[in-house]
Amino acid sequence: MKNAQRGGSWDVLSGGDLERIHQASLSLLDNPGIFSESDLILDLFQKGGGIVDREARLIRVPPEMVTEALQSAPKSFVLYGRDPEMDLLVEPGPVYYGMGGTSEPFFWDYDLGRPRQPVKEDMIRATRLAQALTQCRFRHGALLSRGCASWRKLHP
Repeated sequence: MKNAQRGGSWDVLSGGDLERIHQASLSLLDNPGIFSESDLILDLFQKGGGIVDREARLIRVPPEMVTEALQSAPKSFVLYGRDPEMDLLVEPGPVYYGMGGTSEPFFWDYDLGRPRQPVKEDMIRATRLAQALTQCRFRHGALLSRGCASWRKLHP
């Protein structure tokens, strides 16, 4: 298992700022709620205590439901790698540097001087970069290659 970097913290937001963001999030989840076209998502939220309007395809998440979910969430978990030596224990305290996040439809190509859609070679380069950076503890889908046949089947 990989060791996490022990370090300090960078508190950009005050406790009051964090609380205001939390309260605004609770308010938005409750009203207007979340729109979903997925019957499965509507079913799951309804089963879990969400207020579902199937005609409008809206899910209202009561603040109590969010609070209960936050209290029941584990305090630590393992991000498993293909190789057990690459497993990463995520827990309070350590600082985690990584590459990834939401796959964007475009990224900036410095050679071309413009944005473009990523291709398989970009995914390979990003993975190799993450593997070479000793401080990088994880890497996941930062790019989604539109050039793969499986993606084209899902998104014609």
